[in-house]
Amino acid sequence: MELREGLNKMGLKVDFTSLRDRPVDMALLVNGCKHACLEAKSLKAGRGRLKISVRGEMVDDQYVGEGDLPKILIQRISSFL
Repeated sequence: MELREGLNKMGLKVDFTSLRDRPVDMALLVNGCKHACLEAKSLKAGRGRLKISVRGEMVDDQYVGEGDLPKILIQRISSFL
């Protein structure tokens, strides 16, 4: 299941954009590995903003299977809305 598709099925309208494009309410940081290089940059740019961090096979501090990643992200995003 794709993230956008799963959110739409739940009736949640989420506009995906970039921090560079315009201000956002929530940031989804997708790092390629658990070193989380995006974290330091985003902390400077978005103090006080809700953040969900994907670091390799982790969402925030929880290990998840690769196939479960969209489901976990949908749960986290919906809990903030």
